[in-house]
Amino acid sequence: MKNKKPKVICLMMTSLDGKILGEKWGKSGPVELLKESFEKVHERIGVGAWIVGRKTMEKDFTHYTRPVIKKTKGGIPRTDFVAVKDAKTFAIALDRQGKLGWNH
Repeated sequence: MKNKKPKVICLMMTSLDGKILGEKWGKSGPVELLKESFEKVHERIGVGAWIVGRKTMEKDFTHYTRPVIKKTKGGIPRTDFVAVKDAKTFAIALDRQGKLGWNH
């Protein structure tokens, strides 16, 4: 039986000061070329999932939505939730303090 462990490739763009978000980088020719190259490599290696931190997910996907906390009488099951098991790609958000809120 073939080993079915996932492969992990760390493909990221960052500046020397460690900032990953690129607004400060501007829109010069070299910066745009770097962004295009990054996206081409991303597509070529066939990424099945990508991981971002809470701040990136807030800014680009949840648009700073806060979670709705509802009180319950019983406990909440601590099970994994996968929205669509046969999706082509997955987005994973690292949010250790539970600050992300979702509308859908």
